[in-house]
Amino acid sequence: MNFSVVVPTYNRPEKLNNCLSSILSQEYRGEFEIIMVEDDASEKSKPIIDSLNQDGKIRYFSQNHKGPAVARNFGVSKAIYDYIAFTDDDCVVPANWLSAIESGFKQYKNAGAVGGFMEAPTEVLKQNVFSRYESFMTRTVYGAGSKEIFGGFEVPTGGTNNIAYKKSVLSEIKGFDETFPVAAGEDADLKLRVVSKGYKILYIPLKVEHFHLFGWKSFIRQSWIRGIGSYYFHQKHGGGLGLFGILGMLFLLPLIFINDLRKGIPLQIALLKKIACFFDFVSQLKWMMIPKK
Repeated sequence: MNFSVVVPTYNRPEKLNNCLSSILSQEYRGEFEIIMVEDDASEKSKPIIDSLNQDGKIRYFSQNHKGPAVARNFGVSKAIYDYIAFTDDDCVVPANWLSAIESGFKQYKNAGAVGGFMEAPTEVLKQNVFSRYESFMTRTVYGAGSKEIFGGFEVPTGGTNNIAYKKSVLSEIKGFDETFPVAAGEDADLKLRVVSKGYKILYIPLKVEHFHLFGWKSFIRQSWIRGIGSYYFHQKHGGGLGLFGILGMLFLLPLIFINDLRKGIPLQIALLKKIACFFDFVSQLKWMMIPKK
């Protein structure tokens, strides 16, 4: 089993170095290539890639800024191997990353995808409440635990930071939907379309470390973007709260906050959860009001 690892990047050359170094340090015995797609025609990352590409495993491409969905689809189109792994440029993968994913595909022959979860490094979790909030959402809300889970859309993996798909499956569903207006929701959309074709997904308890700039600015921005992505996802597939549902949820946020505290959720986490919901819902409301072509 051989892998093509697709990594899109945009304006983060210093983090990209650590990401690529971790992929190149894989203990994997099979063949693998790294397909770097720089979503910026200025090619800022090329010197870093040239310095790391001693054995020729990295294939570099650049494009005008079109977003990660376009970059990933382009990377898949250039892949020479039958299994496509994805991670992000601000992530560091463990040395057994590809080996663990390979084991999952071998164990479950009808799996269309195998993936793990993403979390900040332990030292960051100890110091940064925003990283602990993301960890809470990943582990408690979405259910990324220490046991394998094999199933459908409910499986707690699917983010393009730590997953691999069979190339044939990606071809069948025609890859990522490039019409998503923001870099959010397109990974869930891909996952849903994979499952709708009858394929299963395997979650493995394999952590990829996320070296994100955790803080108020990125937290609010991410919450806002996730709201737009969620709205677009539900417009495409059905469901969602709708106008009155969102207004109702905004009204109920204080009560939900009190209930979370009663459940034993730490105060800071419960507060961030409600703030994230607020910006998520408001961004959906604003997106509803924008005239669509």
